[in-house]
Amino acid sequence: MGKDSIFGEPAKDDIIGRVEFRDVDFTYRTKNRESVHGISFVAQPNQITALVGHSGSGKSTIANLLLRKYIVDDGEITIDGDDIYSFTDKAYATNVVGVDQVPFMFNLSIRRNLDLVDANRQHQEEVCRRVGIHDYITSLPLGYNTILNENITNFSGGQRQLLAIARALLSKAEVLVFGEVTSSLDPMLVEKVKEIFDNLKSDHTIIVVTHKKDIMQVADKIVLLNHGRIVGQDNHFQLLQSSQYYRDLQLGTDSSPHRVVERSQIVEVQREDG
Repeated sequence: MGKDSIFGEPAKDDIIGRVEFRDVDFTYRTKNRESVHGISFVAQPNQITALVGHSGSGKSTIANLLLRKYIVDDGEITIDGDDIYSFTDKAYATNVVGVDQVPFMFNLSIRRNLDLVDANRQHQEEVCRRVGIHDYITSLPLGYNTILNENITNFSGGQRQLLAIARALLSKAEVLVFGEVTSSLDPMLVEKVKEIFDNLKSDHTIIVVTHKKDIMQVADKIVLLNHGRIVGQDNHFQLLQSSQYYRDLQLGTDSSPHRVVERSQIVEVQREDG
């Protein structure tokens, strides 16, 4: 039986949040998009796992596979040992939530946008305080009744991201998957997002796609990708010592997705993380 036919079977809704990719392969049906091959890693609860590599290396593909936007060709993705395709849509949406690089909001009030996830006003204000956007909202003439205009142009990029993170927290998901949420933020806001990630990992599994050195430095684990394959797994300081490719990324000298990968750079992970 294929994964298409088992999608959404038992309704499991009590997870810890241990995410594991086991030898996952995926190829896009259209050309000019980086496939991924033999992807194996573990993202632990209470840790930040960063997916890192040049543009087109497969980072976003891995995040999208975890968000069930695609179905793997081979291998398995599990949460707490259960295949991700065995969760119902509703159960999965309350356990695994993504925050996009450009978050979508409806042309409604802040309150109504948050109501779509949880209409409890106390909960809404708690998550907004946690990510540091509550004071700004209450400083607006209409507060939480402020209408978010199309593309949320009455909020800065950083404020949009903070609001999107608050909305994700309202879902009470254990696993939070972040796209390139810091890509267009100024250094001060990147520092703020770092603080938020460090706070959120206390009760979440954090997986983030990033090219920002600041985020890599606070990650508990970095999954280093090149040409759709994992070429290293460790923390920032260890990879600085062991990987020339990672050092190149830090210096911004490896922006080409066509760089040849030396065979010696491909790291076979010999042990499974605890």
